[in-house]
Amino acid sequence: MKDKLIKAALQRFKADKLESEVNLSIYLERVTGISDHPNVVQDVVELTKKIANADECIKILQAKLV
Repeated sequence: MKDKLIKAALQRFKADKLESEVNLSIYLERVTGISDHPNVVQDVVELTKKIANADECIKILQAKLV
């Protein structure tokens, strides 16, 4: 049961990371797609934090599987 819980949490963090990476790449590579966002810098900062947080959480959970 423990492994299943860890694997489920890992999948959640991996999905969160991928979603944030895609959104960040849109901000950074497709400037025309962000014209309706008033605070682009804040959005980029928040997405970067989400990616870093997901990476850290993934590392912690992977260590628990060993």
